[in-house]
Amino acid sequence: MDTLEIEFDRLVRSREFGQAEKALAKWLEKSTPPVADACYSTAFLMWQSGNPFGAINELGKAIDSGKDPNNLCRILRAKILVEQGNLEIALADHNAILQSDPSTTSTAYQNTARFRTAYILARLGSAEFTDVIELILPDDRDRIGRQILGRDDLIRMYQGSQKAPPKT
Repeated sequence: MDTLEIEFDRLVRSREFGQAEKALAKWLEKSTPPVADACYSTAFLMWQSGNPFGAINELGKAIDSGKDPNNLCRILRAKILVEQGNLEIALADHNAILQSDPSTTSTAYQNTARFRTAYILARLGSAEFTDVIELILPDDRDRIGRQILGRDDLIRMYQGSQKAPPKT
């Protein structure tokens, strides 16, 4: 990491997004970070500034060009898509992460994708949920929106999404 990237990261962590935007511009002007890093950083600021659709488009630049080898951009895009209610597209991103080469995608991203896949399937009431939930450990947790959910929460969500049979 160079000093400009470190400064950008510090400002983001302290939630000083206006200053982070300036630091990002300087970093991108003075150095040539990998496409995924540049798209991720730009998109993260857009998302935090209330422009989720701009962030989704920015992340798509790296994903669609094949320049997101570690799924950095794909995991953020899926998160934003879930928050925006675009569950089917987010599910496709999570499936792509799960099908990617395990040597290039971190275990943490794979676990996150697996958990969030179960979350989406539970919300959709999909029968596929019963297969995926078996891969989620009892202590697994993830933040979805403003909630931290666990395996039992997903099971309750799935059960609640099942339609009651019609009364005869």
